Amino acid sequence: MKTKPSCHEKLDFQSYLDQQMTLPERLKVDRHLRDCNDCEQNMKAYSRLFEELGSNFMPQKSDLPTQDDIRKVMGRLHTKKHNTRFEPMHSVTGILAELIRLQKYVIAGIGVCIAFFLYFAFQSKPSINVPAITVSREAASAYFTYKLFAPNGKGLNADGNSLRSLPFNGGLELGTTYNVPQLGKLLVTFAEENRMRFSSQAQFQVSKSGVTLLSGELMCDFKKGGSGFVITTPAGTITSNGTRFFVEVSPGSTRVDLEEGNIILRTKSKTQVMKNLGSIFLMANGAIQSGSDNLELANVPPVKRPVSLNEAPISPNETFVSPNNNSDSAPASTLHDSY
Repeated sequence: MKTKPSCHEKLDFQSYLDQQMTLPERLKVDRHLRDCNDCEQNMKAYSRLFEELGSNFMPQKSDLPTQDDIRKVMGRLHTKKHNTRFEPMHSVTGILAELIRLQKYVIAGIGVCIAFFLYFAFQSKPSINVPAITVSREAASAYFTYKLFAPNGKGLNADGNSLRSLPFNGGLELGTTYNVPQLGKLLVTFAEENRMRFSSQAQFQVSKSGVTLLSGELMCDFKKGGSGFVITTPAGTITSNGTRFFVEVSPGSTRVDLEEGNIILRTKSKTQVMKNLGSIFLMANGAIQSGSDNLELANVPPVKRPVSLNEAPISPNETFVSPNNNSDSAPASTLHDSY
């Protein structure tokens, strides 16, 4: 007998009516409905509601498309397909149409290619491997030997001190700034077969890997043992591959004349291998120019140089001087013959 006047039990009527409950859950609801009049009435109300919804909103036979409706729809689709203009990909207009359709992808691809090109163009530099010559400080005086040819009373100055005049021959030290006297010539030999000839009033230093020419002129005659020797100037560097060349340091530029072989030129922004005989200028702004690139430079007269470094560097009336003992000096031509 149903005795409960009201019920607070929460039942899932929809799951019950849709047959979505498990058997134990359904049996439990059935027992409750037998004992609870309120829940039984609510269940009947839900059941009537679902029946009305099903009868009113379920598709009816009249709602289904007829054969005529299907034919009309298919006809419209067929007409639209034939009216659509199609450009084959093998035609120019077809390719352009496809590019326009994919323009954002094309633009992105072009942008990536440009970025890669700019990266490698500005980051990569020619890699030229030349074995470097390194000399320890202790061995420098024995490695770089010199002979000075100058008028009487003129000597090779060290560190800009005219009172510190060196003997007419000896060895050069690393890190010391040397000044060739006026009207003097300095011959430097290293590795026995490689020779450098510094002009009058040239200023230079020797380092572990080469020579720094601060001012003046330098003639180099290098053999195989001079490969990798570096001449450093204010405008750039010249690396020898065992060859013959001339260097002149001027304000704002360095002139390089190649007479034999090839050399490597480097500035702060460029690297170039010079293989053709002639003149090239290393500029202070990092540019590398030939004489034809600049009319002012093209008008620079050629420097008169000896055919060989074995030519007498001074006139016969000048002497090969020892600043410490002028009485020991002898005619330059006589001493130079022994060199």
